[in-house]
Amino acid sequence: MMLDHYREDSCKRGTFSGFGRFAISISLVRISPMQSNLIEPGRKKREAITFLVLAVLIWPFIAVGVVAGWGFIVWMYYLFTGPPGPV
Repeated sequence: MMLDHYREDSCKRGTFSGFGRFAISISLVRISPMQSNLIEPGRKKREAITFLVLAVLIWPFIAVGVVAGWGFIVWMYYLFTGPPGPV
């Protein structure tokens, strides 16, 4: 098919080789209007729900955890080395 040939060609042009086993392959594939109908129904809804769960529930907890972890590290550092400032 012409489309398959185009995909192979675009994948070859867009390939970026990374480091050893962890090589990254980047391919830019265009989706024709005919192919856009092939997206399964309900996919956009699932993606929206996934985005909302990540944005509203998971990432805020991760952000608070990172800040709390950094505060704990600084607290423990000051516990062993004393407060900052002149002695």
